[in-house]
Amino acid sequence: MPMSPTNSPRIVQLQAKSTPASTTAELLGDLNAALWVDQHAGPKGNPMRAICQDGDHDALARAAEADPIAFCAEALKLLRGPEPVTAPERLVRVLIESDVLLAPLCDPLSFSRAKALKLASLYATVQPQLAGRTLARMLSSTGAVADSLSGLAAERAIEIIASTGDPKQLEEGLCLLLDHVNPRIRSKIALLIAQARPDAEWVGQRILLEPDSRLRANLIEGLWHNDNEEARTVLWDAAGDADNRVVANALLGLAFLGEPEAFKLIRRMTIHPKPLFRASGAWAMGETGDSIYLEDLERLQKDADPAVRRMAIRATNRLREVLVRSA
Repeated sequence: MPMSPTNSPRIVQLQAKSTPASTTAELLGDLNAALWVDQHAGPKGNPMRAICQDGDHDALARAAEADPIAFCAEALKLLRGPEPVTAPERLVRVLIESDVLLAPLCDPLSFSRAKALKLASLYATVQPQLAGRTLARMLSSTGAVADSLSGLAAERAIEIIASTGDPKQLEEGLCLLLDHVNPRIRSKIALLIAQARPDAEWVGQRILLEPDSRLRANLIEGLWHNDNEEARTVLWDAAGDADNRVVANALLGLAFLGEPEAFKLIRRMTIHPKPLFRASGAWAMGETGDSIYLEDLERLQKDADPAVRRMAIRATNRLREVLVRSA
């Protein structure tokens, strides 16, 4: 059942599972190394540190609720530092239960995208509802953690939701973010929703009303591999879009469905007078995995536009990787 958009993070029921000590240690060790911890930990005499050292569960829970950011930073520093902690397992439990780990996890200055998603995967083994709780934070309008899930952190949060959750179960809350002020957030959400419910009629109607080309492109991507007449119709309509990304995604989706004409039109994109269309055509060629495009990509590596040349090189490498794997 989809998550109710009115649910606050504290209403979402915790169902934490036990995890091997090595997994928890790896998670907390990586977090402790983050720039975020050094930025938010208090001075050595910080009273929050004394609470974390004491190990009283109720006191820990109250501290996490009163100042989640400071609590998280001090707890992580203690768990991996030289000072002994009275009951480290209690501290770990409160960290997980209170969602305070979301802030450093979503901080793009603390982790690369690859490391953040790896940590999210580990965290999800401890907190199965990580995606839903992250979404609830994004939908919340107040609170320190909610404030931290804005801007670039919000984009990272969406990637965590996508990698750890089931969009079908979160669809209702995701739909509320389609009106987000950040167009990049809207486009990422659109892709998740389209993948959750590959409803070609809904996608087609939304595209007609959507001025944001990035969002239109992601809606079309959500229809890939849906082999039905409605999806094919929407994809063909989108192939006539004014935006290069939308056209490339539409033609690639049709190529995945085995439409012969789509392969010809992808090649035609690479002789378009606009460099953006030529670059998108080169990208689509690489994504098809079809070696018929190797000569075209060799030609595009000599294109007058540097962006087209770079994309042609990337697409060529992509095709060669596919050929090596299939050999």
